[in-house]
Amino acid sequence: MPAALQHYPAADVASLPRVWYRTAEIALHASSWAAKPQLRAVQAILLKISFERPGSQSADDSGEGSSFFVWLATATRICQLLGLHRLGSDPSTMPVNDPALPQKPCLLKRELAKRIWFFCLVHDWIFVTASPGMSQIHVNSFDTDPPLNLDEDDLGLSMSVPEYPSNHMSVYSYTKNLFILAQFQRVATDLSQQRAPVGYATILQLDAGLQNEIHRLEQICDFSNPNLHSYHRPLLLAVLHNRVVRLHRSFFMRGMNPKTSEDKQFKESVTASLRSAEAVCQMLRELGVNGHRKFLWWVPAYGLGSSIVLFVRALQKEEQGSDASKERALIRDVRRFYELGTSPDITLPQASLICKQACRILDGFLEHPTNDSPAVDVFRQITTKIMSPAPQPPIEEHRHKLDGFPDFPSFSSINSPAVPRPETYDAEGVHSALLSLTSIDNPLMASEHPMTTDWNQLLSKLEQSSF
Repeated sequence: MPAALQHYPAADVASLPRVWYRTAEIALHASSWAAKPQLRAVQAILLKISFERPGSQSADDSGEGSSFFVWLATATRICQLLGLHRLGSDPSTMPVNDPALPQKPCLLKRELAKRIWFFCLVHDWIFVTASPGMSQIHVNSFDTDPPLNLDEDDLGLSMSVPEYPSNHMSVYSYTKNLFILAQFQRVATDLSQQRAPVGYATILQLDAGLQNEIHRLEQICDFSNPNLHSYHRPLLLAVLHNRVVRLHRSFFMRGMNPKTSEDKQFKESVTASLRSAEAVCQMLRELGVNGHRKFLWWVPAYGLGSSIVLFVRALQKEEQGSDASKERALIRDVRRFYELGTSPDITLPQASLICKQACRILDGFLEHPTNDSPAVDVFRQITTKIMSPAPQPPIEEHRHKLDGFPDFPSFSSINSPAVPRPETYDAEGVHSALLSLTSIDNPLMASEHPMTTDWNQLLSKLEQSSF
């Protein structure tokens, strides 16, 4: 909890988001925002949509989730009218004068304007880009460089920019991380919407970009960092590791159970998935131990997919006569993490229900010896439903050409020939393999909803069993 809020009773702190939301609405309606573009109106809108955005703790409860997209579009358009998208990279270029900003040129004036613009950009690319034609911010439509990784105290009334080492952790580090995810989401969406097939080489390029960012954040989150808090590693790293698991989901099961020489090329997906799944489970264990779980309420969405990856590995090890105690211990740690989330004192009813369902699934993984577990039957069916490869048509070379962003070269220019598309799962073959939540035809896109049809099918299978 921020130090400024620690002297308030817990009930008052819990009520603050709704109070701020209502205050933002009052301020917005008093500002005549539609008649005169002002930065303060944008700030009020951004506070409002933080309360309403999809997946937030309050969106379902408030019943206002759909208005998020309307208000985000409004904030983006006001920013464009104010020229926040055309600030360039010259540090002397300032936004237009506005009552919300200092009158004289300074670091605070420029950086605050940049942060507001990039808030709109991140939310547009993460939540809107997946709907064709709805995104308002295209790569070539702005030239404002990303905000600097600075603390708020560093944003002064002079032009002086503090110098920090590359592994400096600021209060803005998480928001900068969201920009990385937004770029990944935009590239993945653009690729998925092209008519050309997405080759495995492209998947590996995207993975390389994610691994570069994970390595960078590992340096920031080094345990010797004096600014490191116990929740920083899960906050910054878990979401990237979750993206790695999701990126490789369509290839993981085939790589774990290769039936053809072509399947064997997916061993890199197996390695990446296992490494990231283990990292996610370890971070959930850390959150459960240090008591910060309730402040990172979205992180439980990452746990079950990673547990499934580890369970498949445990199943493979045990059927080969190897020891799978490490994988099972991590799954038990995640089970304890979800058990904490079943308490209404810690999570909202919707999140509590998800945690209860996750516990039931994980119990199915853990409560029986491998050969007797009904969960194993489900996974065994999945791993045996992969078809032999169908005859391949003549290979056409497709090149994915995407305009990049200079600050993030690892995803900025995906430009590789697509390898032949892997054969698909058969029509009945649980085409997401529980883990993938997507078809092999479109390996980059998947539902973000924490409870999916596949999870429900697994629950149904477990409930029909005798235990």
